[in-house]
Amino acid sequence: MNPNDIIPDDIPVVGVVDDMAVLMFALKVVEPEVNAYREWRG
Repeated sequence: MNPNDIIPDDIPVVGVVDDMAVLMFALKVVEPEVNAYREWRG
């Protein structure tokens, strides 16, 4: 992970919101794989 943000966390609210947006995007990307694994696992 790169510690450099697009928007630094020093900026109140907005700095954390961009981190949350990246996290939500990452979760949406892996969600189908996790669901397929759960289905496979039974």
